[in-house]
Amino acid sequence: MGISINSPIISGELGDWNVIAIRECNEELVSLRGIHNRIIVEPQYFINNIPGALNDCLVRKTVAKKLVKAAEELPGNFSLVIWDGWRPTEVQTALFDEYKSRLKQQFSGKKEEDLDREVAKFVSVPSVNPLCPSPHLTGGAVDLSIMKGSSYVPMGTGFDDFSPLSNTNYYEILSKRKELTREENEFLQDRRLLFHCMRDAGFTNFPNEWWHFDYGDQFWASISKSDHAIYGKAQRQ
Repeated sequence: MGISINSPIISGELGDWNVIAIRECNEELVSLRGIHNRIIVEPQYFINNIPGALNDCLVRKTVAKKLVKAAEELPGNFSLVIWDGWRPTEVQTALFDEYKSRLKQQFSGKKEEDLDREVAKFVSVPSVNPLCPSPHLTGGAVDLSIMKGSSYVPMGTGFDDFSPLSNTNYYEILSKRKELTREENEFLQDRRLLFHCMRDAGFTNFPNEWWHFDYGDQFWASISKSDHAIYGKAQRQ
């Protein structure tokens, strides 16, 4: 195995990502279907009937190339499984509103602005502002996991589990507080495998979500300390 699961996950600092300049490179969106035999496409929002979701996963062309590189870094019986890439604005809005509705029921006394801040920890505000579009609207963000054979490797939570357990370094921190159980250690190693194969391919990770990685957008620019992003809001051709 080329990727060391003994190296801990070091989460980056996201910072004020939405003030970073964008120098759009006008790279096209491409489909990930059939791009590589170790990249599996399972568009979760289409499967779960989210309004406007596509039965495909689209990303910018360079993102697709980097995903191929990441897949080829994995051991031979492992594959990347892609859950989401570029989103139409309708999908981003539906996801934001759905999670906000859930939080409203949970915290009935919270002010709207406080709810919005809480939602934004996991679901970006559906912004079409050309200066700070939601990351998934750019084609530079991708949600994914790993499969071994035909089974998902266990990561400790499912997709879109908006809880502290979804923080990428959750089990790293837990391991400093106590001896991990056998199951928890498996979660730790599997997260390391995903994190390092994606990082080595040039992606950054959104620290709140072990499944969310970026290249070229403002999240990526902020965490990688680049002075600009190269992807703004993308349009499907």
